[in-house]
Amino acid sequence: MVRFLEIEDKIQRYYPSRLRTYLQCGEKYRRRYIDGERISKSNIPFAIGSAIHECAEEDNKKKIETEDAGLPKDDIIEIAVQSFQETAENHDLGATDAEVGKGKDSCASGAGTYADEVSPITKPVCAEEHIVAQVLGPDGNTYELAGILDVAEEGAVGDLKTGTKSWKQANADAADQLTLYGILFRSRFGKYPERMWIANLVNKAKGWKFQHLETTRTVEQYMKLMNKISLIQKGIDAGTFLPAAEGDWGCSQKWCEYWTSCPYAQGR
Repeated sequence: MVRFLEIEDKIQRYYPSRLRTYLQCGEKYRRRYIDGERISKSNIPFAIGSAIHECAEEDNKKKIETEDAGLPKDDIIEIAVQSFQETAENHDLGATDAEVGKGKDSCASGAGTYADEVSPITKPVCAEEHIVAQVLGPDGNTYELAGILDVAEEGAVGDLKTGTKSWKQANADAADQLTLYGILFRSRFGKYPERMWIANLVNKAKGWKFQHLETTRTVEQYMKLMNKISLIQKGIDAGTFLPAAEGDWGCSQKWCEYWTSCPYAQGR
């Protein structure tokens, strides 16, 4: 059983993104989180994903505030499009004006799919809430886990995804991000979630497709995640930061902000 502690002194925090980054590319983790070398990078898929998350946040917070229906579809689309435009204006998306225009249209369509398919079945009790929990690891050390829950329902935690690929059930059943969210849910509500779900909006050539996946977690899975975090911490303490595996999708100029100056990527 995961043992929870009172929040005390500031220690290393583990967000899902940090875990994912270290496991995907230790060199990226070192430069971003150890050396503090932050380089802003964005692209059209990222801008669309951020925009749809923003409209979902506003929609869910409206439901919580009014204890009723969320925002009208037109408002949801407007929020997403405005967010996309702001990102395009303030960041280099590495795209032509025509591509940005198509991205804006795609963003509007994706937000519409969210409004039609995801919003009606989501009953939030909290949305985009930042949660921090200190837990005792299997090695006797204290670890601080943190994350922002997209949405929590009564007895459930949900995660909104956008992308170009469908998820497999096996991926949902094993995703560390959801496992960590389960621990954070326990810290926030006093019990583990009875179920977890992924609302995946898939951007296909013929339009957006909604995919809904349900999953659960066992005590053993929570403990396995803590074992993994403990091992990652040992690697960090030892200064072990391995580069991404050859062929990894994230090791590319499109997705990695360090690619042009990385001593490992240039020879690939």
